[in-house]
Parts: sequence; C-alpha cells; structure tokens
Amino acid sequence: MNIRGPEGIKQRINQIKAKISNHSKTGMLQNGEMSRFVNFQETLDGASEKNKKDGFTNKFRESKELENPTAPMSPFSFGKELENNKGSHERLKSQIHNAAKTYGVNPKLFESLVKTESDFKPDAVSKAGAMGLSQLMPGTAKLLGVENPFDIKENLRGGAKYLSQMLGKFKSIPKALAAYNAGPGAVKKYNGIPPYKETQNYVRRIMNLFQK
Repeated sequence: MNIRGPEGIKQRINQIKAKISNHSKTGMLQNGEMSRFVNFQETLDGASEKNKKDGFTNKFRESKELENPTAPMSPFSFGKELENNKGSHERLKSQIHNAAKTYGVNPKLFESLVKTESDFKPDAVSKAGAMGLSQLMPGTAKLLGVENPFDIKENLRGGAKYLSQMLGKFKSIPKALAAYNAGPGAVKKYNGIPPYKETQNYVRRIMNLFQK
C-alpha cells in the first residue's frame, strides 16, 4: 500500500537507504539509481531548508508585530485628539443652534432633541429607517425638501423645520415633541401625548435635557 505525505516520503527514503546498504556490500547499485537517490535527497533537503527559513521569517515577523502592534502613542497626540473632538462637537452644536434659529425654535430645545434622536451622530440610522442627526423618516425628509438626510446642514434644517411646524400646530412643547416622535395623527387621536411608552419616555427625556 502506498503511503502519501511526510510518512510516505520517510518510508521511501528508508527503502532507498536500505537498498544502498545492501548494494554497497555487493557493489551492484546502478548509476541511474544512485543519481535518482541523490536528486531526491537534494530536493528534500532543499525543501526542508526553505521551510526552516520561512518558519524563521514568520516567527520574526510575528515577534515584531507583537513587540510593536501599533505605532507608539504620544500623550500629546491623545490630548490633541480630545481637543479636536471637542472642537467638532462645538461646531456641530453651533450648526444645531443656527438651524433652530432659522425656524424660530429654541436652540436648547432642538439640541436636546438631536441628542435624544441620534446622540449627535450624523450617520445614525434607526431600525425603522429614520436617518441622520434629527432622525428623519424618508417620507418626511422628502416633504421637507431634504435631498441628503446624511448631510449635516440639510438634516438639521429639515429637523428644525419639522419641529417648528409641530410647535405651530399644537402650541405645546410636549405635544410637539410627541408629534415629532409618533406623528401628528397620533397626538390628534389622543388629544395629547399618546399612551405609547416609547413616546412618553422620549418626551420626558427631551424635557429633562431642555430644562436643565
């Protein structure tokens, strides 16, 4: 039975060595057999040497990666990153307030809404499909003229405009927030904040942020 793989190679070497040993005593090893054995042994030795070299190279590479998995962190660069994040948040806050003022909405109220809706993440997407900072549904975004809900300026203008419309319709901040979350139809139906746990928590959270 022929055995393949490393075991088969070892078996073949042993067979050839045994043959050499036997023939060396009788002087009957032919030139062709000797040539084949030498070539086979050289090929095997070459492969073994290559494996050793590759193994060493891989181990060296792995040790270098473990030794230095990332570039050294500078405490000064970390401070600069925090400063950049703070600057980005301040710029975003300024855009939120500008959009609110454009549509006559209290800036702090709109900021509290954006915080609750997306946690200030421009690429936020809800399970229901609401998009961007002020979480506009596709149909609402279209009605508000928002072509790209993930554009910060467009999204904020759309959200501020919609909140302004709800405030004008219901003349009450809690009702307007409920309408923003559950839709104006639900607020009309229940003549106030709908008995939906999500909407009630939503209104409560924004009002708490706004009144701080």
